[in-house]
Amino acid sequence: MGNPSEPCSTCQIDSTAGVNMSESDYQQALVAAIVSEPPLEGGTAIYRNNWIENAHRALSVSFPTVKALLGENNFRLIVRYACAKSPKTEYDWGEWALDELPAIIEATLHEQKLLDTMDFVVDCAKLDAALFRCQRSVDPLLDTASLSLLEKAPPESLRLNLANKQSLVTSNYPLNDLYDFVHRPLDESESLKAQIQKARDRAQLRYFLVYRTDFNPLIKALTEEEAQLHQLVVSKTDVATLFEKCTEMKVDFSSWLGESIAEKRIIGINHIESK
Repeated sequence: MGNPSEPCSTCQIDSTAGVNMSESDYQQALVAAIVSEPPLEGGTAIYRNNWIENAHRALSVSFPTVKALLGENNFRLIVRYACAKSPKTEYDWGEWALDELPAIIEATLHEQKLLDTMDFVVDCAKLDAALFRCQRSVDPLLDTASLSLLEKAPPESLRLNLANKQSLVTSNYPLNDLYDFVHRPLDESESLKAQIQKARDRAQLRYFLVYRTDFNPLIKALTEEEAQLHQLVVSKTDVATLFEKCTEMKVDFSSWLGESIAEKRIIGINHIESK
């Protein structure tokens, strides 16, 4: 017998359906139906159903934006694909499929010829995974004493220390606005459909940093220059080079560093030779 969680060969996402997440007409792009499953009996059926329900509960917590965008039935279809394509190897359900689900969603939409119109769901899945990891981490502690190294040591011998579990997510869509629209729909004057179309018309790459402070994961929209600086810090670039890069990009180094420290995205300074 094959994988009990494998979706049946006739499972399809209806290309005439829509995103089921608000009252607008846009919620008509996806509808999933699970049909013609091979019958299972006894303990095997119970095992399969329990496994899928555990998977559904886990991914509902770690990917709430995706679930809201797709709707319950469509999300359950994605869960079944995840069960088939990403075997659980971790004891903790919370860690399961965090890396794999965006690719599974992308492949599923591609197979159903919906990727061109639903590609923003893939980016939202990456954002969900980053937020979930950040939420499960601990608040960063600022090493204030280490900041004095800027005055005592040559900048080429120093590097900035990033807080853990930060993630840079790129997208052509305003992911922070989409996230707010789904989870805090206070103003629906502009529909999701309008936001998506506006983003497609602009075709602008956007940068979003997920980080944690004051017990909460946050989403911060970055400029291209700020995103480049973040990547340089991730690669442990020395402070002197960071300063030169800021000068080249016409970014005020002191203001950038001060804001990063205030938001606890940068939590200290180390000597490069330090382990």
